[in-house]
Amino acid sequence: SIDESFPLFCISQDSGLGLSEQMIGNILSGTGVFYVLIQYFLITGLVKRFGVYGALRLGTIFSIPFAMFIPFSLYLNRGETEADHVNLPTYVFVAVSYSMVRTFSSVVFSGITIAVNKTVPSHMRATMQGFSMLGGSLAKATGPAFAGSLFAFSASSGLFKAPWGSVFAFCLIGLMGCLHVILSFQLEEFDPNAAEKEAKRSKENKNSASVAA
Repeated sequence: SIDESFPLFCISQDSGLGLSEQMIGNILSGTGVFYVLIQYFLITGLVKRFGVYGALRLGTIFSIPFAMFIPFSLYLNRGETEADHVNLPTYVFVAVSYSMVRTFSSVVFSGITIAVNKTVPSHMRATMQGFSMLGGSLAKATGPAFAGSLFAFSASSGLFKAPWGSVFAFCLIGLMGCLHVILSFQLEEFDPNAAEKEAKRSKENKNSASVAA
């Protein structure tokens, strides 16, 4: 949903930065550079340090909820008088903020994929991946429609004085991301070898009891 809301925010004259397509492209270029530089190292580093579930939870914290801070760029750019232009602090803030959302979203998706593969036997992983892709496709279909409608309503309904419509839209999306954070901490870590380990432990206990007897 952020991928649809962010360009609308950048191009909106009343509730956004009021930028042209070319300037938005420049911002997205900066976002892409930052995203490419840290994506691989961030994902592998978090998984090695915190495990799959720990990385997934960190990803949920710093991805969608972080989008609530994007409208702060309006405050940073408040003194800019030239049309279709943002000052350097605003450019850096917007590029880094959006790339943070995208990068940690990749951490979440990667973590979910790895965790899902660990929850089923190897011969059922293809079926599980099929259901996972189906759910992802439904989310990708409804997310853009929801985000676009939300931003359009917030910015043009007249319920919010400009530029508070965009602030409301991003805060609502961020709060929905906070729900994902709560759900991620409800996940129970699954060990596919737990049954085998338990059987081995029981066997060792029986052997120890036999030796003691």
